[in-house]
Amino acid sequence: MSQSADPSKVNWRFNPITPEDWRANEAPLADLYQRGIVSAEYVRDRLNIPESAATGTMFEPPIPPAPPPLGSDIKQPEERRKIKTRTRA
Repeated sequence: MSQSADPSKVNWRFNPITPEDWRANEAPLADLYQRGIVSAEYVRDRLNIPESAATGTMFEPPIPPAPPPLGSDIKQPEERRKIKTRTRA
């Protein structure tokens, strides 16, 4: 920067993001997005993903399986007797 340049008009230029940088940034940003810490817009901006790619969903939370009904794993007394009883030939 020359001494005659106006400091209020400083232009910053950064090298374009490389594929290696993108891959290194993607996993932590995806994790932050999945946890609800950062917005989808922030992730797109940081990874230089165009707005047109925002159609659809970036992440769908997995649906946990429903727990079995209470007491479904307890066997009835009749079933216990059938299991314990053996016939001898």
